[in-house]
Amino acid sequence: MNRWTTLFILGVLARFVTAIWPQAFWSDEQVSVFFSQISILESLARDHSPPLFSLLLRGWIHLVPLQEQWIRILPFLISVTTLAYVFKRWPDPLVRILFAINPASVSFAGEVKNAALFELMAVVLIGGVLQIVEQLEKGTKPKKYSLWSLAIVALGLLFTNYLGFFLLA
Repeated sequence: MNRWTTLFILGVLARFVTAIWPQAFWSDEQVSVFFSQISILESLARDHSPPLFSLLLRGWIHLVPLQEQWIRILPFLISVTTLAYVFKRWPDPLVRILFAINPASVSFAGEVKNAALFELMAVVLIGGVLQIVEQLEKGTKPKKYSLWSLAIVALGLLFTNYLGFFLLA
């Protein structure tokens, strides 16, 4: 096993411990779970957050028992997906190390709110933009599906957190 695999596994373990650590839901997490259990129309009318995480959580709650540890697995899976993307997209050792042990990123893995999904969307958006810039610098025209994928991720970012507008500006 090479050192990057070991670092990736340590990053996953740190996120897993954060996700399953016995703790009660915080009030904002309780609100997220509440809005994912009421009707979609009522949730959209009453919740002032963008709806993507609530919709994902709604689907997740139908798949797992309604217990805190099970519900916390969703942000854990999203966080691990982000970690895997970072390790695939950026070969730079410093980027990998800092992201694997980043306290904010690790804590997002255990919070039932849109932070982990926002982080995933932001990282994928930044990676996609950098990939298109690299293609343009080489004199290669970006593929049409790359641009469409980037647009879908940008839309997902906006439907995850209003701070997405700042990234897109």
